[in-house]
Order: sequence, then structure tokens, then C-alpha cells
Amino acid sequence: MTNKLKLAAALLVIFAPHYLMADRCMAEVFYAQDEALELAFPEHNRIEKQTFVMTGAQKEEVEKAAKVRIESNLFTFYKGYKEDQLLGYAAIDTHMVRSMTETFMVVLTPEGASLKTVILAFNEPPEYIASQRWLDQFNGKNLDNRLWPGQEIHGIVGSTLTANAMTAGVRKILALHKVLISKG
Repeated sequence: MTNKLKLAAALLVIFAPHYLMADRCMAEVFYAQDEALELAFPEHNRIEKQTFVMTGAQKEEVEKAAKVRIESNLFTFYKGYKEDQLLGYAAIDTHMVRSMTETFMVVLTPEGASLKTVILAFNEPPEYIASQRWLDQFNGKNLDNRLWPGQEIHGIVGSTLTANAMTAGVRKILALHKVLISKG
């Protein structure tokens, strides 16, 4: 083995783990849970946590309505109040984008329409993150068959997986609200 080859092998052993971990080091947390809930309900005087354990039938109904797979039977909504008036609901969820996760929050009106979508943490490289302007497309949306990229939602050039994952996540939360809260 030549000296140059030995040097290259040694450098590979030393630096490869750092290079391979570079994607994981790009993770960024934008809001902690308490900060996110303050953003969701800026005028609140109380926030209540409501956790649901879905039955098999409820989970199946949510998956059918959302047209996405649900990983867990457990889900939490946060209800914001000002005095005794319900301001709306917030849901925080995490999903896989490409090979890493994204955590986001969807704020809903009391009736269940999407009011605001915010990315709380993004573990993919920064060039794949959706802009707030793109996320604002979900404002005022309800769950329907046209709530997909290429229909009511514009795609993101170079970030198709981000657009699909976020749309599926919003659809999931809208369906969860419909099945777990609207239906009582």
C-alpha cells in the first residue's frame, strides 16, 4: 500500500463519521412546546390538554378521511380559551420527511378549519424546509379531496417530499379533529 493510499485511508477513518453525521447536525428547533402554544393562542388565559386513545374503528375512520396512515392510537389536542370562550385547537405532530423528522403544529378554529401551520423543528437539511408563505396555503382549509399538492396546495420545487409530508400531516390533524372532536 502506498503512503498516499495509507494517508487517504487514515483520513477516511478519522473524518468519515463526522461527514456522515453532518445531516444530523443540521437539525434545528424553532419553538419549544410552550412557545408554540403561546404562538397558537396569544390571547389565551388558559390552555387545556385533551388526550385521546382511539379505538380501532376511530383510527380506521381517521385514515379513511385523511387518506394517510396513522401510526399511533394516541393523540393530543390543546384547547385555548380566553375567559370561557374557546379560541380553537392546536395539535403538535411529528412525521418523517425524507430520512429525518419534522415537528409541526396546526392551529384550528373551534369548527375545525386550519388557521395556522408552523414548523417547530426540522431535522432535514435547511434547503428542504417549507417557507411560512408556503405553509400559509393551509390557512382556512378544511379536509377535502383537493387538499393535496398539485391541487389546492402548490408544490415546492426541489422539496416534493416536504410538500407531501406536510400536506399529509395537516390532513391527518384535520381528520383527527373531525372524528375525535366534531363527532364527540
